[in-house]
Amino acid sequence: MRSNLSRDLRNILKIKQSFSYKPKSFEYSVSDFFFWANNDDLKTVFYLNNLASQVLPKNNFDDLVKVFIYSNDGSIQKTLDINLKSFESRKIDFQKMDLKGFGSFCVFHTFRDIETTLKPYGSYLSERGYLAFSNDSENWNFVHGNTACLQFTNNNPKNLLCKSPYKNIYRPQIIFDNKSKNSLILNNPSESDIKIQIQEDNFNNKLIQNSEIKIKKKGTIMFNLDQSTSYTKIFSSFLLHRPLILKNYQSSIDILHG
Repeated sequence: MRSNLSRDLRNILKIKQSFSYKPKSFEYSVSDFFFWANNDDLKTVFYLNNLASQVLPKNNFDDLVKVFIYSNDGSIQKTLDINLKSFESRKIDFQKMDLKGFGSFCVFHTFRDIETTLKPYGSYLSERGYLAFSNDSENWNFVHGNTACLQFTNNNPKNLLCKSPYKNIYRPQIIFDNKSKNSLILNNPSESDIKIQIQEDNFNNKLIQNSEIKIKKKGTIMFNLDQSTSYTKIFSSFLLHRPLILKNYQSSIDILHG
């Protein structure tokens, strides 16, 4: 019972629920929906590696990479086609592109004979690479991919995260304090707009505020928490809607998975 239909049925009935669909094609890797920002307060670098060399080091395959970059409102800003030679690595610096603001992006890899090589094993390449963020372009904070949630099919990035007809609760595993200004970063890899709720509680578990937010398809939000917030809950139709957490200190930042 590994079909996507069976996943939908299990999720509706709350029986061995699955947060992600099985990709339909072995032709490309699956990808995280990575966060990017390029403004006065935050810079982004992404480290791209030849995945074919990691999987098949003796074959000397070129890795053909497609990158799709979206703004925070879900509109496509830029597409990149990159050819990585065997064992080649490359740094994608968002400061060097004509992009401002913030949003999300996905990265798909393919190489010669990828389907015949991986399909017999039921395996998929997965881009869960490392991002670096900085507020001064000198000191960098690193975080790896959050959730492999997109496949490339019919020449378009398609969502792999499962939804359900009811709201699911995600609790970030962190207690916030007032030593930093804290933000939740959430995106929507799907092909339709979604509404989420963010509940903020103080240290005594008393409700501070409950916000309903719309995230456009392929869109991204940065939600600033109240300074007195200690705990948060995220209510979403996605079964796994895990945020990135950005902590702004007086002279530094930290970014981590929620």
